[in-house]
Amino acid sequence: MEENEKQILRKGVEEIASAIFGSSNFRISIFSKKEMGEFPEREFDFVCEIELGKEENIDEKIARLSKFIGKKVYKKQPSSIYWFVGGESDCVSEDNLEYFDGRLEGKVMLPDFLNDYIFENLEAEYRPNYAKFSKNLNLNKSEVLVYLGTYFPRSFAETYCIFKSLFRNQVVKEAFLGKSEINILDVGSGAGGNLSGLLMSIVENLSVPCNLNITAIDGNEEALRILEKIILKFQVEYNSLNISLNCHYITFKT
Repeated sequence: MEENEKQILRKGVEEIASAIFGSSNFRISIFSKKEMGEFPEREFDFVCEIELGKEENIDEKIARLSKFIGKKVYKKQPSSIYWFVGGESDCVSEDNLEYFDGRLEGKVMLPDFLNDYIFENLEAEYRPNYAKFSKNLNLNKSEVLVYLGTYFPRSFAETYCIFKSLFRNQVVKEAFLGKSEINILDVGSGAGGNLSGLLMSIVENLSVPCNLNITAIDGNEEALRILEKIILKFQVEYNSLNISLNCHYITFKT
């Protein structure tokens, strides 16, 4: 069973490494807890290690890898990197998923009403699969629910942080405070993680009644159905938001 899991994990890591590091030469090793003499105090299931050849912009690529898999990536040597799978996590907890952003000096969590809604009402599942969910256009309903419980919180946190930082700029904030309407176009909206992060930033930073006209475009109909439910939940939760949502099921051919 363990060897089976290692083979599946290795295949996923190979796809990720190829996407991040291109055609560079690299060697992948997957170690289970009992195979590792290091990190005796840490709880984990596996360690994924990549030995790289000569790499340019290595720090930038490590940052891209870390963002893609949603985990902290460590440098072992100048040409070797690793991260942990299972057990303790550097980025998420299964209960109320947490994300850390140094610029905002704190941790970002889904608001309780949204966390409860996606896990209890929509029945989202936390089940990481980094390779599978790099492309989401053709996910079925059950797969969309796995994405919702696993990667939606990260999208929420990233967008929330971006707009919270923007709204801290007094010039930007005053420009928005003077508007009675805000038009939002979200292309490739998915289940609405990015959109939810933006709405939460608006709620916290623009505390005035406002009409929000949202146009959401995606090629996955199941994801759009979930987005509609989540935006309705926001509308119920925050009376100051007057939301007009128009969803368009569109697949771009090019």
